[in-house]
Amino acid sequence: MNPPSSRNQLAELVSSHPDDSHVRCPFCESTNTRKESDFGTTLAYAQFYCSDCRTMFEWLKWEDGLDDQNLPSFLTK
Repeated sequence: MNPPSSRNQLAELVSSHPDDSHVRCPFCESTNTRKESDFGTTLAYAQFYCSDCRTMFEWLKWEDGLDDQNLPSFLTK
């Protein structure tokens, strides 16, 4: 797969996330969170901020139960 195509596929995956408001803070369990960045330390993570405990955290994009969109078999459940 050439780089422009993979960037487009990644952008589609990120933008296809239905609603970021359900992302729960791993520190205080609050859902009062907002997305700060589509990408974190790696492309697989997004950065969020919790307004209740005022903590930044990263969230694995595939934790939300999205279907396994063309992932290699070793990454699927």
